[in-house]
Amino acid sequence: MKSFPLLFSLVLIVTLCTSCFRPKAGFFTAESYLKPFHEKLDEPLTIIIDQNIENEFPVGRMDVSNFRHTLRLSLYYTFETSVSNVEFSDTVAEEGITLQLFRIRPDWVVRDRYNSVVVIDGYGWSSTFTEVASLIRYDGIVYRNGEKWLSLDQEVYSETTTFNRRDAPAVFEDGIREFCEDIYRIITAEYPKNS
Repeated sequence: MKSFPLLFSLVLIVTLCTSCFRPKAGFFTAESYLKPFHEKLDEPLTIIIDQNIENEFPVGRMDVSNFRHTLRLSLYYTFETSVSNVEFSDTVAEEGITLQLFRIRPDWVVRDRYNSVVVIDGYGWSSTFTEVASLIRYDGIVYRNGEKWLSLDQEVYSETTTFNRRDAPAVFEDGIREFCEDIYRIITAEYPKNS
């Protein structure tokens, strides 16, 4: 019976420490998996990442930093073997394809939830475990030779999920990978095959 207060105190301390933990997602490069739908677009690509897209922000209980740099390199590596050249700019190019991203809103979506009950010496407590995936909503426009070609208003989800907050950065990275692949698929699917 005396062991319960000690055990309860230990569980309380561990719970408080883990609830204070805020994972961080710093700079990373999301390597896209493009082999099944790889296309050759013999045009240059200009990418505009609007100034309204923040560089540092919280996503739920995770802090993101160097986000714009992550976007630049992840998009670069997604398209580098398909286009003749990748450039970053603040203006729409007169020749080739321009991808202009206005908003990118990362978030989390609940995939599953379950409760667990622990009983020791007649005392019990419950815990709820939540499985989450990364959700990326984004808006943009794709231009071709300076003319508006495609409108983007999409949302994509990470393939991976987690119950553990410490794994959130890896799941977030997977969400960015899916975001890059989604843009790639949209552009290559609409690209004229005989141009």
